[in-house]
Amino acid sequence: MPITVQRAKAAVLLACGGNPSTATGMTVDERVAEIINSAGQQLFHHSWTWKERTSQVKLGFTANSDVVTLPTDSVLNEVLSGQIISVVPDGNTFRTVQFTTPEKFASLEANNLQLTDGQFFILVTKPDTDYGTAISDLRLEIYPKPANTETSALIIRYRRNFPNVRSTDVTGSDTSANASLLFELPVDDIAIPLFLEYLRAFGEGGEYGDASQRVAAVEAGPIYDQALRRDGTTNPNYGPIPLAVRKGSSYSGLNFFPNGNIPDPS
Repeated sequence: MPITVQRAKAAVLLACGGNPSTATGMTVDERVAEIINSAGQQLFHHSWTWKERTSQVKLGFTANSDVVTLPTDSVLNEVLSGQIISVVPDGNTFRTVQFTTPEKFASLEANNLQLTDGQFFILVTKPDTDYGTAISDLRLEIYPKPANTETSALIIRYRRNFPNVRSTDVTGSDTSANASLLFELPVDDIAIPLFLEYLRAFGEGGEYGDASQRVAAVEAGPIYDQALRRDGTTNPNYGPIPLAVRKGSSYSGLNFFPNGNIPDPS
């Protein structure tokens, strides 16, 4: 059974024995949403296999722009990619895309190096914001600036982030009056018991001031271990491991394994 916002809210109320405690200037709904988000962020900081996605929306280039916008959630308008796994050209075998460091990227821009349209360097950044303004979502910066606008230039694979549950999403209990209660959170079935434990840890821990100890206890227990084990066996293997010898080195001419792959030991 998928876990909805309503079910997550119910788990918070159960852990707190009713409405959670609030401080001056904070509503109960805001506190409930804060607990759900804290539990979700704790769950999603792990690199679970079930978080991996291939974007249904291909990334586009805008002519003479060094920014590539990442796909966003249609409801919250938030960037979906919490961790980027890979960015590859879409159907263009002559084009290469390479991640680089902020130092290298700044050097390329400062020296204004003239690169071909077949080689791009990319950097994951967040735009700077003024004090009092919400932090911006992730984006890609690209060098050199594309010469032409393309709607399907790149394919991105990423690990999904946890959505920012709003206080309005948890208001009330009548789903006909608040459809947001029926929103399904992107938590796989194998991780729902762990997510519920995190909700309890942050809910009860917020009441007693020992959330860190409770989270540590969860991650030392059998529910966390079982979630790791089940996630780790989702993919049976990753195929043969390529031989890690740099081309051109003194070892590259030695044929340790056929085709540079480690043979199947079976």
